[in-house]
Amino acid sequence: MFLFKSIGTYEAQSVQDGYLNEDGSVSTSTRRGITDFIEVSNISAIRLLSGFASIADAKFTYAVLYDASKNIISAIKYSTALDDLQADIFIPDGVKYIRLTISSKDISAQYSKLNLTSMSEELNKKITIEKVQSVFDGLSDKGKELSLPSIQDGFFNKDGSILPNTSYNRGITDYLDVSTCSSIIIGSGVSSIANGGNAYGCLYDSNKKFIRALIYGKATEIPESTLVSVLDASFIRLILSDKSIDAKVYIGSIKSLISFKDIIQMSIINSLSLPFGKKDNGYLNSDGSIAENTVADRGVTDFIPVEPNSSIYLKSGAFGTPATGNCYGLIYRNDKSVLSVLSDDKSQEIINRKINIPEDGYYVRFTQQDYNIPVIISFGDNLSLSNDCKNKGKSIGVFGGSLSVNPESETAKSIWKKMLGVTVTTYGVGGAGFSSLQGTSIQQQVDGAAVHDIYILWCSTNDYNGNRECGEWSDYTELDSYDESKLVTQCGGINYCIKKLLEKNPKAEIYLFTSLRFFSSEAGYNPFSESTNGTGKTFSYYVEQQKKCCEHYGIPVLDQFNFQCINIFNYTQYYKSDKLHMTEEGYAKIGYQQAQFLANGL
Repeated sequence: MFLFKSIGTYEAQSVQDGYLNEDGSVSTSTRRGITDFIEVSNISAIRLLSGFASIADAKFTYAVLYDASKNIISAIKYSTALDDLQADIFIPDGVKYIRLTISSKDISAQYSKLNLTSMSEELNKKITIEKVQSVFDGLSDKGKELSLPSIQDGFFNKDGSILPNTSYNRGITDYLDVSTCSSIIIGSGVSSIANGGNAYGCLYDSNKKFIRALIYGKATEIPESTLVSVLDASFIRLILSDKSIDAKVYIGSIKSLISFKDIIQMSIINSLSLPFGKKDNGYLNSDGSIAENTVADRGVTDFIPVEPNSSIYLKSGAFGTPATGNCYGLIYRNDKSVLSVLSDDKSQEIINRKINIPEDGYYVRFTQQDYNIPVIISFGDNLSLSNDCKNKGKSIGVFGGSLSVNPESETAKSIWKKMLGVTVTTYGVGGAGFSSLQGTSIQQQVDGAAVHDIYILWCSTNDYNGNRECGEWSDYTELDSYDESKLVTQCGGINYCIKKLLEKNPKAEIYLFTSLRFFSSEAGYNPFSESTNGTGKTFSYYVEQQKKCCEHYGIPVLDQFNFQCINIFNYTQYYKSDKLHMTEEGYAKIGYQQAQFLANGL
């Protein structure tokens, strides 16, 4: 079968401020950047790894394809605005160059070039590249076009029931057979409805029994080229924006030619994640039986084939049910008898969990947190970074305030450990700042630290909220002869820590994580705020001085304040009620960004 294989990873820098529109024009932006023309004529696809963005004002465009004369061929779009987009882009015949929008003009984005390896001769006769590419998210071929009329007024609720129209003329399509497809692509005329929980369609099994609803992030007309996975379904129905106008979709024919396990093998090679929806209502008991729902809307996936002596990664969607000892899944033998129980130490959604499959394990099933939302599984080892990264297996010491030491921070640190194989020792203390006057200061933490390969200075909000002087980047440096009176400032404390750590281990690498945003006041999240603390300085000034201290010594900085991707529209998903400290979900969001940075200090 066709399989993508990386032929190298590359960096892309901005050569022009702004972002790409769908017609190839450039809109101005002080934050975004655009790559140069990247030649792609001799490869099959590129994989976007980090640093690329789809822009809402550009109708979610993130890339533009060009011919040999640099004339635009087509734009590539995502289904929503995203600041760290990861996607595969198939390169059709006739394309010579590609340009991409970079999320920040000041960073280096990363991508891989991919080629297709060989496939068995029999399948090669039946399957064209255009058909195979429909397996992969973000690829552009649309397949066969179909027009779907309305056969019924109304719209779906997220539980699969049909609700009547009130103020709009919605309609529902007939059952569309997708039993031979891995995915379909939305063309036009399909909408998600707020009163239906933002559902825009439903998937069904071979008996037309409801599996799950298709949920979009908001009520809207579904963007053109949205890819919908139907790997676990035999039929689909969609909601029409206007019952008098047919929906347009595109359909391929992969599943009839490649077995389900072959598709899983593709996901292993290509580090893809696959969704698995509801087979039954209820939740798994440890003996393999299914208990009825009493309070929550749980669901149970079908039997998912796995390889013995392998590992899978449960990305999201499973749930440990209290009534079953927090069992969230089961591993089965080849005869589908229960082999072992997967359980957690508390009742919660299970995210980013590595599951080792024993030698006699052939299937898994999971309890879904919500039967409308599929369990997402990766069958490849894509939680680990390349063995070529500089900091694989190193020892890390972490210093900071509560954000560096709260129990929830272990979510981020566990991601570092899984991706990099590092050991992590945390010295942080709640309330600490860099000023010698602020709590159990980070200066004190550094004084008592052991020797490590890497030291992380994780900046907090405590110096700002504690009204400690910010100071200047030159405080406690060779420029003032290491004036100890400056150790009461944030900058003096940062410079003290850098000096002290390199005295402990001159070969160590020091990295700084800037302060994260807080949302209890406008000053904490708006970089343009004029609100100050008792010293007369803004919070963004404190963050800028953190970076300037590091510039002086050539210390790499992860700018968490500007590239956290959390703002006033979504912070409630990631912060506790105090609007200052993050939840586990917040740390999971930043943990991957931190791990990518820590891999090579870039």
